[in-house]
Amino acid sequence: MIEAHRTRLPQYLAVLYGLMIVYASLEPFSGWMAPLPDTPFFLFAPWPPRIRRFDVAINMIAYAPLGFFVALIGDRRSAYARFVTGVGVAAILSFTMETAQAFLPTRESDVVDFVSNTIGATFGAAAAWPKPAACA
Repeated sequence: MIEAHRTRLPQYLAVLYGLMIVYASLEPFSGWMAPLPDTPFFLFAPWPPRIRRFDVAINMIAYAPLGFFVALIGDRRSAYARFVTGVGVAAILSFTMETAQAFLPTRESDVVDFVSNTIGATFGAAAAWPKPAACA
């Protein structure tokens, strides 16, 4: 039996999109400095007094493709495992970017961004869930 050629396109797109997120999150790549001594880690800082819906929407839209592309990788794994991997990889990248932004004075890191990024990745990974045969 001849095995069908498996494409690596989802892997390439996931890596490329991840690099674009890193670029967008850490730009302008200059002025790095340690956070002030009394600055709490973003996960433990109080929520901002005002949450802007536009920022939440942009973060969700930005991370949805990453969750989607990662969830497409590995057709031999279960759909659930691919879904969890898509959300997990995006959440780890978001956590890393929010942590790194604490060292850039021109950027803000907060838990709202982390949560909205992870929710966006969840929607993206859910979109990659295989459809039942009746719907295909």
